[in-house]
Amino acid sequence: NSGGTSAFSAPDTGWMNAVHTITATAGAGGSISPAGALKISLWQSKTFTIVPSNGYHIAGVLVDGAAAGAVSSYTFTNVVADRTIAASFVANQAPIIGLAVNPTSGYAPLRVEFDFRGSSDPDGTISRCGVDKTGDGVFEVEGNGAGRITVEYAEPGAFIAHSRVFDSDGAVASTSVTITVLGNGPVADLVAIPDSGDAPLA
Repeated sequence: NSGGTSAFSAPDTGWMNAVHTITATAGAGGSISPAGALKISLWQSKTFTIVPSNGYHIAGVLVDGAAAGAVSSYTFTNVVADRTIAASFVANQAPIIGLAVNPTSGYAPLRVEFDFRGSSDPDGTISRCGVDKTGDGVFEVEGNGAGRITVEYAEPGAFIAHSRVFDSDGAVASTSVTITVLGNGPVADLVAIPDSGDAPLA
């Protein structure tokens, strides 16, 4: 106004300095990092890492009470309110070995197929399989997944072959079977009587 004064109020910018809390928790069988009640400024982002302990895997992650899946990390972006994240874990179940061995006996050299395709895992996948063909603790042949492995026995004897499968979390299941390898195969010993004469020879 002409000849007068006017009042001017500065805009309220206090909201720009707001601080919110992200509360991160983990159940038994694993951890979340960082954990606890974390203060975070407005519009900032924060990433959390979820790690299961040995023998466990991630069961699920809840973000603000809603399922986010069995994720190993989660990022809050542009935070404008208090948030929560909670991770839960479950003990790993051992795999189930399903093995077919053929043949289990025969003459040397004997080729034997170990078929692991009947193996399964109740809460994951089969990561690899292996065969210790003589039971000495050395798994001479290993393969990925639940496949087929062929080994050869060059010498005669009775061998206790150990087989095993691992799941994606490192748990193992095993079994054994006896392989009987015989010596040289039978040789025919023929005697012809008579062994000479005029045709037709009878």
